[in-house]
Amino acid sequence: MAFFVATSSTSSCSPSTPELLLLPRDCLMRIMSLLRASDFCRMARVCRRFRNLADSDEVWATLVPSDPAPFLSRKDLFFRELAGMTRKDPSQPYWLDPETGEGFFVKSARQLHIVWGDDMRYWHWASQPDSWFPESAVLDRVCWFEVAGEFESMFLPGTYTVSFRVKLRVDPGRSWSRAPVKFYLSANNGQNVEVQRFFDDRKNGEITNLARLRRLPSYPWMELDIGEFVVDKEMHVALKYQMMEIEGGQWKSGIIVDCLKIQPSSAIRGVAEGAT
Repeated sequence: MAFFVATSSTSSCSPSTPELLLLPRDCLMRIMSLLRASDFCRMARVCRRFRNLADSDEVWATLVPSDPAPFLSRKDLFFRELAGMTRKDPSQPYWLDPETGEGFFVKSARQLHIVWGDDMRYWHWASQPDSWFPESAVLDRVCWFEVAGEFESMFLPGTYTVSFRVKLRVDPGRSWSRAPVKFYLSANNGQNVEVQRFFDDRKNGEITNLARLRRLPSYPWMELDIGEFVVDKEMHVALKYQMMEIEGGQWKSGIIVDCLKIQPSSAIRGVAEGAT
């Protein structure tokens, strides 16, 4: 983020004083309210004034809106929660992203319904580099490809994106070329999404409801976005989601499924491939 500050030529400050430091405290607080936890920590290393601001409860209130215990600051509470939620405990459905400070829901591949997932002729389970879980679902060979599940929880107002975290280990043109993979999302408030995508990007040019595929910093892991749903007020939301390809009549292989992820759309990361 770049800051542009107009200063008067009659300023009594030293010419070497960074212009950002000349801003009133309220302005600096407003700027910092738009930043992430990692940015607060970097700013605290610049100078004493930034360190005092970065340690204040006013700044951390944007990430920790609830009042902490009397003996804890909001900053302390944030890092205590972060330490617990970024261990990626499969039994816990809610994690925090240590880079953005955003929370998200997650369900491991073991918690999803995978057709033939327990039949070793078609799928097997194995640990993967950079996986979020001890084991991921590895597709060996199947005609009926289907991964589905349900999720429900309380959600705060906002727009959320539902995605599968996957990677492909073979040329998708060899076994995924006859029909697109279809994705379905429905919520109990009446919202429904249906998108589709060929894993062979050369065949996606004419698809209008194209599912977005994002490369992650941990590539070859990618996120396949099923779609978004909107929550107008704090409420209980029940979701159903599905990823399937059963029409091509082709033996398919090579996809590895790590988990399902539900995150605020504002926290979306990764480079989109071929989506509009």
